[in-house]
Amino acid sequence: MTRSSRRLPPITTLVEDIGDLRAFGLVVDLKSVTAAASVLGESKATTSRRISRLEASLGVPLLHRTSRVVEVTDQGRTYRTQIGEVLELLAHANANAKNVHDEPHGTLRIAAPPGLVRFLGQLVANFALEQPDVRVDVELSEKVLDLDVEEIDLAFGFATDAESVEVVELSLICVATATYLKQFGRPQTPGDLKKHKVIAHRWLGERDATFTHQQTKRTTHVRLQPMVISQASDFIIDIACRDAGIAIVPALIAHADLQAGHLVRVLPSYIVPTRSLYMRLRRARHLPSKVAAFRDFVKTYISTLSL
Repeated sequence: MTRSSRRLPPITTLVEDIGDLRAFGLVVDLKSVTAAASVLGESKATTSRRISRLEASLGVPLLHRTSRVVEVTDQGRTYRTQIGEVLELLAHANANAKNVHDEPHGTLRIAAPPGLVRFLGQLVANFALEQPDVRVDVELSEKVLDLDVEEIDLAFGFATDAESVEVVELSLICVATATYLKQFGRPQTPGDLKKHKVIAHRWLGERDATFTHQQTKRTTHVRLQPMVISQASDFIIDIACRDAGIAIVPALIAHADLQAGHLVRVLPSYIVPTRSLYMRLRRARHLPSKVAAFRDFVKTYISTLSL
């Protein structure tokens, strides 16, 4: 059999109209057939027929519809995740075919631990000014989320895996208000912290803090007796800003308050090395421009900070 005479297996698809996929995706995202129809510029009945045709073709229910609410089934949720990549690839192919530059736009979903809220607030505020066509949706959670299931584009965290990208190596620094230091004095060595009111992360109250001199690299171990402990860095900084003591917090989190003059650095030659901050990106063949723009913005923003 010659190459030209080979019979190719028939290519079949259960979807008759790519518009049906887009309609289904919009109904799931907006949780409303009416809202999806409005975006598509068609009647509610037409959009509803699209969903029914798609379910009939697949042979599985994708949505539970009542007079008041639309709920996605388990099969529908999985299908929505998978067709999202298909629709993004198609949009990218169309843009390339038309030689259209893909400007960042749409909703960017970010997840981060609550302890990063101070850093993330400044970061997102600056990004929003640079990319006004991108709407940022931030999920604050201590959980390690499944980005595909939760439909998160990018997540910050402290754990690393094969798909994580290191953003910055975090170090703890000592900060306080000028008012506190004027009243209680400025410590000259890490050991002097024992004479002060210390506000620190919970784990520092349970072990020795290892202070490293940034020039000589010599280390000093101090068992602290914090006056206030918490797992939330923003709470620790808030207490310090009320002239209550010396806070030991990540330099990344304290940066904005130092720049604004709310806090001043204490023991500036010393840091307490700790873990690194990472980014995880949702898996996709084509990285959406909004995600690429934010990823690059984070790297640039971090490089401008004097940590």
